[in-house]
Amino acid sequence: AVVKSTTKSNGASVGVTLAFNTIGWLAQNFLFNTVDALVGTNLGTQQPAETQAYIMSSSVQAGNGLNLNTVSNAAVHAEVGSSTTSIVATFGKGTSVSVGAVIAMNKVSTKSRAYIYNAPVVSVTGGNITLSTNDQASIWTNVKAASVSVGANAGKSTVVSVGLSISRNQINADTQTYISNSGVTANAGSITLTATENSTIDATSSASAIAVAASAAGATSFSGGGADSINHIQGKTNAYAANSTLTAQSLSLTANNTAKIDAHVKASSIALAAGVGTSPGISIGASVARNFIGWSEYGAATPFEVLAYLQSSDVLAASGISLSAISNSIITANVDAMSVGAALSAGTGVAVSAAGLLVENKISMLVKSYISGIKLDGVRTVAGNLTLLAQDTSSIVANALSASLAATFSPASGVAFAVGLSLARNIIQNDTAAYILN
Repeated sequence: AVVKSTTKSNGASVGVTLAFNTIGWLAQNFLFNTVDALVGTNLGTQQPAETQAYIMSSSVQAGNGLNLNTVSNAAVHAEVGSSTTSIVATFGKGTSVSVGAVIAMNKVSTKSRAYIYNAPVVSVTGGNITLSTNDQASIWTNVKAASVSVGANAGKSTVVSVGLSISRNQINADTQTYISNSGVTANAGSITLTATENSTIDATSSASAIAVAASAAGATSFSGGGADSINHIQGKTNAYAANSTLTAQSLSLTANNTAKIDAHVKASSIALAAGVGTSPGISIGASVARNFIGWSEYGAATPFEVLAYLQSSDVLAASGISLSAISNSIITANVDAMSVGAALSAGTGVAVSAAGLLVENKISMLVKSYISGIKLDGVRTVAGNLTLLAQDTSSIVANALSASLAATFSPASGVAFAVGLSLARNIIQNDTAAYILN
């Protein structure tokens, strides 16, 4: 989706763009979408896009192999922009107001399954039994807001310019491959269960505001510039067998998850006031980036599951048994805020500039490979190895830059004030384990 809005006027000019894109969510009105985009209330109703391959309540006998495979590629590509320009040039009083705002929300919810459930007999005499799910959920978004307001007068001039960009992106991915309440046999081959999830959010949010006021007496200039990006990935990637009897030459269960967030947020603000007399010039630039993997936005951790396990099952695999849970979660945040304020006056000149940013990144993963509730016949291999692997490589890279400049030039009194503030918080809270229980 590509949405671009341009508003121009010789006076007050306002441009507001709303863009909402969803996969796996029921449609709702723009008011609820706007509230959800602003504060993350989750007012919408989730109805995941499903991709499934399964055998249920049936018996199957095959000679040369059995494959149940699913592939899902749910993607949102959104480019949203809004620009406003207001220019006033008079020989009297003049007020120029320009506002440019963009609110965008993108949400993807998927449910991928490959499974055998409640099947008394699933038997292959001469080949392998393979179940796999592969889900690739992605959001790419570029949101821009620009506001320019210029006022030039031989008298009093007041100029206000605001640029605001808000982007919210969310992926909920439920990917599972399993055998449950079934008897599955591959006498001459292998039983392989694989669940693969790759969730990616690449989000850019930028806002710029420029305000210029030039007056022979009392020029006032105000400029905004705010960019906000909230990104959230949640779900599970599981490969397992439960309450089943499995017989094969080898057994392999693999859960492989990659969750990646790239956030680029930039806000810039420039205010310039020039006049003969009092000339305040105020500029504000603010950037906010909040990125979560396996964490609720306003509460505690809700870990993203990556599990490979055998539970309450009888297993005989002559050549070996392998369970692997592998997770790789990455958050990269590049956040900039810049503010410049300048006042030029033959009398009192005041310039105030502020630049601030907040970066918050949180990761919580539950990565486990285990065997539990072993039945009477147990989990057995004759000539092979029993291998349990749980591996997690989570990382956060945060680059935050805040810069503020204020200047005033006046033959009489002059005041210049500049503030630059950067706040960053990064948390990784993971539980990784491989074990045999009971």
